[in-house]
Amino acid sequence: MIEQLKDDPRGYHENTDEKLLHPEDKEYFREIFSITGVRPVFVDHSGMVILMLDDRDIMFKWSEMEQSMKYMGRNLKEGLANHLYFPENICAIIESTGELIPVNEVEARVELQDLAEPIIVMDKKKKSKKSKKNK
Repeated sequence: MIEQLKDDPRGYHENTDEKLLHPEDKEYFREIFSITGVRPVFVDHSGMVILMLDDRDIMFKWSEMEQSMKYMGRNLKEGLANHLYFPENICAIIESTGELIPVNEVEARVELQDLAEPIIVMDKKKKSKKSKKNK
């Protein structure tokens, strides 16, 4: 699976350099997501997406650009399998609640919002002037 990950369009490669994760990021992961003891295992070609394990060996994916955290799997093997073969098992972690939501569901919700018709808000002052003219 590691060789397949290297062939990924994002160009992941093994990198366990602790400097990839700033101390502020680690503190943020602990405070917001209750993820502790993180250590990088793979990074994409941009250096902005890091696949990492926590102190329980649970795999997560942090995107610096999106400022988003995803639950990849309960260990390295499951996380890599989900990344490569079963992306429907990957969950976004909602920052405000800590809730895990399948990424497919998040994408569907966003798509529905994009399809929704915009709400037109009428200015009360303009409406009242028109009604006075009609009287």
